[in-house]
Amino acid sequence: FFKLASIRELLPRLYLQLSILKCNKFVSFDEHRSVLMHTTLAARGIGDPLVANYLRCFVCRVGAITDPGFDSYLHPLFQDALFIYPQILSRGKRMKDMNIGGYCITHTPAYDWLLSCLGQHLSPHDMEQLIAQPSEIQNNGILLNAILSSL
Repeated sequence: FFKLASIRELLPRLYLQLSILKCNKFVSFDEHRSVLMHTTLAARGIGDPLVANYLRCFVCRVGAITDPGFDSYLHPLFQDALFIYPQILSRGKRMKDMNIGGYCITHTPAYDWLLSCLGQHLSPHDMEQLIAQPSEIQNNGILLNAILSSL
């Protein structure tokens, strides 16, 4: 497991860590939780917002399979996805071969999946706070649609 740290490129290292996450239960009972939290924080280092969002989806999927009761990594994942949303819009405006609508639609399944994973663990009060967060962001139609479809 420690040989994975020698992989220089961030993205292949993170996907490999996530793919063998179930094996970490043999090392220690809580080791997989620290790997999920580490991967959540390391996803911030991915420069392409599309790649970063789908990595966050994979973290959610692997976390749900490995430890369904552990949800501490889900809220930071969604907060990071909200943080990069303005970057998605600015990048979509600069794309030459695709319009901004088409580029934003490629992110929609990622937001849907993140919110469906997060919504399973939220209380009604937390759900109200989740709905209020995108209202602070301009051009938030994709986020609001994802929230509504996850309810």
